[in-house]
Amino acid sequence: MRKRKSLSLRHSRSFALQFVASALAATLCWVASGATLATKCYQVVGITGDMITVSAGSSQGISPGNRGLVVRPGNGDDSEALPIAEVVVEQVFAFTSVLRVVEIRLEQIKMGDCLQLEKIQPPIDEHLRFMQDHAEIQNHHRRLIQIRDELKNLRREKDEQPPSTTGQMAELDERITLLMADYDAAYEDLQHRLAGFLNVALNDYPKDKKTIEGLRIYTAEAIVNACEIIETAGDYHKAISILETTRIYYESINAEPLIAMEEKIAEFEEWRYINKVRFDRVVPGMSEREVRKAVGVPFFGNVREDAERGVITWLYKRRDGGAAAIFFTPDGRVYSSRFDEIKSR
Repeated sequence: MRKRKSLSLRHSRSFALQFVASALAATLCWVASGATLATKCYQVVGITGDMITVSAGSSQGISPGNRGLVVRPGNGDDSEALPIAEVVVEQVFAFTSVLRVVEIRLEQIKMGDCLQLEKIQPPIDEHLRFMQDHAEIQNHHRRLIQIRDELKNLRREKDEQPPSTTGQMAELDERITLLMADYDAAYEDLQHRLAGFLNVALNDYPKDKKTIEGLRIYTAEAIVNACEIIETAGDYHKAISILETTRIYYESINAEPLIAMEEKIAEFEEWRYINKVRFDRVVPGMSEREVRKAVGVPFFGNVREDAERGVITWLYKRRDGGAAAIFFTPDGRVYSSRFDEIKSR
């Protein structure tokens, strides 16, 4: 069972809106007609459709449009537009970040407005870190998935080995142990990065698509963690709690939760209590693995062993408050079962 990093919603939505408004006020520097522009101050010289054009004196103008950022000559000739990838201008990228950070809308900008980068450099730097952290999280998540797949393949190979191949089994066990150490380290590293990223993203960039992407990675790992808790401890309550907590983060930014997460919550709720249909699948001679697959994993606290009688008992709660019991021989084979082992309250 692995620890998950908790997230913190630092302020309310109204506070976030106040931040946007104050940042916007700090960004727009109104200048009188004919006034001299300050250093790094881009004057709005054109507003057309969903695009604005600004000019920095006699240098190049800048136009963030719906197709991505392009740099245009100061005379506004659209035919000379170049993709940002082909232009090395540091302030162009910073200017794009400004628009994204403070959510400036076209209707809030008028001809002659002046945009000054110096006044909002801190949020620009923060947004650049936000994008860099997002890229690193994606890379680390891909690496974690790769290690997890390697572990699955090794464990499958081990399960398929005949009992007589003790040498190969020992080698596989050693490889699995070493890879598990890598997996645990990669998991903890990703959790640390996700917590730091989402604590900023959920509070400061709730509408950014990278926030949703980061939250989906967090959710994917929450699902893996919840499944591991059920597989190792049969704790459906804790598994559901993990996913329901994750759901709160989606609600905090008015986003739709991941469908896979909602499906898992419903599945865990269904398997949290045994019913007669699943119970009737159990027949004498079944192995413990077969029983787990048929009726679910028992809560670890409800697995009891009577050494004197040579009986292992698995108890499963029913929704009515009672419990069913499945009895195993010492070698792990079902020899009896009772649906009403413990009467309902």
